[in-house]
Amino acid sequence: MIREIITIAVSVLSATGILGIGTRSILNRMQKQDARQKALEFGVQALLRDRMLHCYNKYIEAGFAPIYAKENYMKKNQKEPTVQEIAAEIGISKEDIVFAMDAIQSPMSLYEPIYSDGGDTLYVMDQVSDKKNKEEYLAEGYQSLD
Repeated sequence: MIREIITIAVSVLSATGILGIGTRSILNRMQKQDARQKALEFGVQALLRDRMLHCYNKYIEAGFAPIYAKENYMKKNQKEPTVQEIAAEIGISKEDIVFAMDAIQSPMSLYEPIYSDGGDTLYVMDQVSDKKNKEEYLAEGYQSLD
């Protein structure tokens, strides 16, 4: 806001010739600096977007390997493997396995119906709980009973 007011004032003063060539030079420098700042911001945004997509794609590519490793382990050992056992079979860390498995999951809406019996429909949102608010609600309810 202040920058626009200064720019307008400098433009008016330089146009009338009161401050002359020096003010036009300062105004041009301010405009170039503004353009450089915007270019820098856009560059940083593009770099962050690129890194996020790179990491996401890395996990998407590795996403199905734990599934195949789990199937192979179950065929060999006749039991459900733990995350550590899958990690040992593939040769990547437990965290990367969890991230990879999350990356291949389809997103789900909170308003997606899970169960419907007659007129009442149960949504995903109904199954999500908020422990903090639940505890406060219960505490208030217990106090009101006293």
